[in-house]
Amino acid sequence: MRGSPSSQKARGRRGLRHFRLADITIQLPFEATDDDRASLLRASGVPMKDNGEVARGLLFECAGKRPDCCTVLRWFDEDSIGGAHGA
Repeated sequence: MRGSPSSQKARGRRGLRHFRLADITIQLPFEATDDDRASLLRASGVPMKDNGEVARGLLFECAGKRPDCCTVLRWFDEDSIGGAHGA
């Protein structure tokens, strides 16, 4: 039953139910070099410094569970980090 007290307690135990969608999401191949990574981020619209670091915002990296799997990069613009959507 949706909205029952028991489901509300369970939801409270799981923590906050808010999320923020990434502004840019990229799948980076496993064999990509650091130069490939920086080039792909630039081409995707992520602001980068000359040395290959992200110029602003937050870059979240999540490696795949298998060693030969791709890496997922999610970039959040600093101007939009404060917004969150309720689940």
